[in-house]
Amino acid sequence: YRVAMVTAFASVPEFRERLVERWAELRDGPLSEANLLQRVETYRAILGDEAYANFEVWPMDEINFTWDNTNWLCPVETYDEEMLRLQDWLTSRLAWMDTNVASF
Repeated sequence: YRVAMVTAFASVPEFRERLVERWAELRDGPLSEANLLQRVETYRAILGDEAYANFEVWPMDEINFTWDNTNWLCPVETYDEEMLRLQDWLTSRLAWMDTNVASF
């Protein structure tokens, strides 16, 4: 059902045009890279030292959840490393969206 709905929306040129416009509006405001990275930092501040304690209790680098030769947990050794991974993913995903939203 969802695929049919998305396909139907994608077939309407006016919808596609408005989607591109709206994405640009959001990227200049609430979905700007700076805003989103600041939100991550805000959440990081709220979590404080407890996030570091989580890595002491649950040593992620020792957990191996492998399926089909892929460790799906993307193990990291520290909270700081995890935060860098999250920020890299976020900026990469925004760049991908910027490149691909017009071809929806």
